[in-house]
Amino acid sequence: MLEHSPIRRRARARVRLVASQRTMLVLALIATIIALGLSWAIVYFFAYIPLVTIDIPNIDKILSVDLKSTLWWRAFLHAAYDVIIIIVVAYISIQSIGRFVHYANKTGLWRQQRKGKGVLVKKFTVWQIVQHHLFIIGFIIAAFSGILLYQNNNPYWKLIAPSRETLIILHLTGAALFGGIALLHAAYYGIQVILAKASGVPVKQAFPITRFFSFREWKKAVIDNVLWQIGLRKEKPLFYKYNGEQMLEYWLTATGTIIIGSTGIIMALYGPAVLDGILWVIHVKEAVLAISSIIAGHITYVHLNPSMFPLDPSIFDGKVLVERVKEENPLWYEELKKEVKIEEGGESHG
Repeated sequence: MLEHSPIRRRARARVRLVASQRTMLVLALIATIIALGLSWAIVYFFAYIPLVTIDIPNIDKILSVDLKSTLWWRAFLHAAYDVIIIIVVAYISIQSIGRFVHYANKTGLWRQQRKGKGVLVKKFTVWQIVQHHLFIIGFIIAAFSGILLYQNNNPYWKLIAPSRETLIILHLTGAALFGGIALLHAAYYGIQVILAKASGVPVKQAFPITRFFSFREWKKAVIDNVLWQIGLRKEKPLFYKYNGEQMLEYWLTATGTIIIGSTGIIMALYGPAVLDGILWVIHVKEAVLAISSIIAGHITYVHLNPSMFPLDPSIFDGKVLVERVKEENPLWYEELKKEVKIEEGGESHG
């Protein structure tokens, strides 16, 4: 009889749950290692090797500073971008590892609550979700075709690559898709900002992502957040609707899109040799930075986060758990408590 008692059943259920959580944690760790490894493989082949194998004439050219020379700028930007790529991906990797460690004890928690009776709130609109998906699809097409074009003379890559003409068509199609979405995004929210200012609504209140542009918020997102995640800061930084990683990623993506898009358009019109190849260097290196950063950052700390592994469903329905908001966006949570009457237990009454 004891074998079928409620206490024994609960104990067995608890053991199964713990075993399942440990399995998910191990799988999340493996996936994170693979993602970071892939990101660093890209950095190694497209930034580290070009940097350490730079030949003596190019070093001499960089050291003999000549700001009027396009050849000097090409050599300087080539080396400078490689250094920047390594530093940025190292920073993002530390951030991702710190976040993984922090959420390891919450493995599967938020995913289980979403399946249960956890209270969900809307964070992303349908318009934002559609933009996200179309942007990513276009970016993946442009990135993969761009890598194959870059390695066009490599005999091993040629085994899997279609013709150069096909790659160019794919590259331009992907670029047009994610570039078009970026322009539409900028136009739409640019108009919304103008309307908000005309109505007397503070921009940072209407569009919380712009809070990044204050020294206090920038410091919280870029410095304090990482120091807290790796244990060098006791106080947890408090964020509003978007946490530090999201604000940093959004504005880095916006900057990268402008750089990649503008250089790409000019090269499409005048060829990659324009300005002695300066724009080609900027375009390629910025793309390497974007690809490696998205894999090391966005993929790992959003989808491979132990609490949501293997996928964060909010990219499809735009909804997040109230408990997650309380953890990651406490300032927004305090506002939500007043708006939807959320009580401390996580239960919603409106």
